[in-house]
Amino acid sequence: MAQQTPIYGPYGKYQGSVFNYGRTQTYTDRNGHFSGSAINNGSGITSFYGPRGNFQGSTGSSFDRAFNFKK
Repeated sequence: MAQQTPIYGPYGKYQGSVFNYGRTQTYTDRNGHFSGSAINNGSGITSFYGPRGNFQGSTGSSFDRAFNFKK
């Protein structure tokens, strides 16, 4: 079962939710419509996808090394 975390804006207005399924998280807007997902690939890289499944980008260990975040 997914763990739901509500997201609130700077003035306390509900903006949507994150549903955590372990290595996968999905996002919904304030109306409950799916708005995207993030998948932990297990290699230190997380990939992000939009509401239609289109790849949006990624971040992780290779990104950290390129910009020296893990000094």
